[in-house]
Amino acid sequence: MDFDAEGHLLVANWGSGHLEVFSPSGGDPVARVKCPFSKPSNVHFQPGGTTVYVTEHEFHGLWKFDWRCRGALQYCETK
Repeated sequence: MDFDAEGHLLVANWGSGHLEVFSPSGGDPVARVKCPFSKPSNVHFQPGGTTVYVTEHEFHGLWKFDWRCRGALQYCETK
């Protein structure tokens, strides 16, 4: 999972074939992103950009797509 700069949390939903997107206030997902495989396992923004990388372990795949805003700064980027 990873946060975007607006505070949304993108979460890999193993076995659903989707990423779930939660708002900063929590609650139910506000959006779902369909993946090209059924078992997304990890989500991470490219540092400083809008590109999101998603891994899956059934076929050892990596998928990338552009999100509507940049990812949140990672801890290592704040030092």
